[in-house]
Amino acid sequence: MKIVTALVVRRTLDLTTQISVQGADLLDPTVYSTMGLEAGDVVSVADLLQGLLIPSGGDAGNALARATGTQLGAADDQAGARFVDELNAFAKQHDMAGSHFTNPIGADDPNELSTARDLVRATQLLLDDQFLTQIVGVESSVVHVGGPHARDVELHNSNQLLSARADVFGIKTGTEDTAGQCLILGYWRGDNRIIGVVLGSQDRYADMQALMDAIDAAYRWQTLGLGAPSLGATDALTAQGLTFAVRRTVFMRAEQAAALTYQIDPSATSGDPDQRGAVIFRLGERVVGRLPVYSTLPR
Repeated sequence: MKIVTALVVRRTLDLTTQISVQGADLLDPTVYSTMGLEAGDVVSVADLLQGLLIPSGGDAGNALARATGTQLGAADDQAGARFVDELNAFAKQHDMAGSHFTNPIGADDPNELSTARDLVRATQLLLDDQFLTQIVGVESSVVHVGGPHARDVELHNSNQLLSARADVFGIKTGTEDTAGQCLILGYWRGDNRIIGVVLGSQDRYADMQALMDAIDAAYRWQTLGLGAPSLGATDALTAQGLTFAVRRTVFMRAEQAAALTYQIDPSATSGDPDQRGAVIFRLGERVVGRLPVYSTLPR
């Protein structure tokens, strides 16, 4: 839910805008995840977004929702409701047909609903935003809080797989009594980003690992070209004084991987005077990649 809140905030508020935290924004830290805000704190939108997405701070989410609702023209006492309207408009605009929102932080509510598919869609939109992508990929961060109790606050990511696995680049945890343990995980296979979603879990990390294992058993992301063995094509090119200049990732079912072959074709130059041919990769008779090659020798 906080991912969708962040996306709506990003299209409404400037990152440098300073927000004064109100008592109504605060939450009981023994019940909800917070970033540790106090009434009277003054925090930038950029730092509140970090507080929202790194430790999953509901207090940051409430402050951002109130400020966004006000920016959209609502009175102070209607700002939260105006923000929820914007959340639902955002969901409709982006084809999140299984989602309906009643609050900005994902607090349990019979009418606060989403689906794994919709959360993948929201994550794709987040990954189009460089600032948000950076936030959901850090293990910790320090933000500054101004106001009468000025201080630096250290934020820690609750995603245990982020530090445990080199192939993981984010994204977000979530936990509620009704929703259970939830996890949206972004990880690399070749040069491709994979998004996995686990909802209603009692052990989200074990369930996500099972999901990743199932995907890896069923599919392959074969990296071909620069910096990759490429089925032996890289060594064959090196022996001829040639090299790849680009690389690609080819997606296939696991049982197809053994059928992937390559052919070095010195005549395939595409009109580039510097090109010395191409390596053609095939699955059976189907061409799945055609990568240009160049001389390693100076001209």
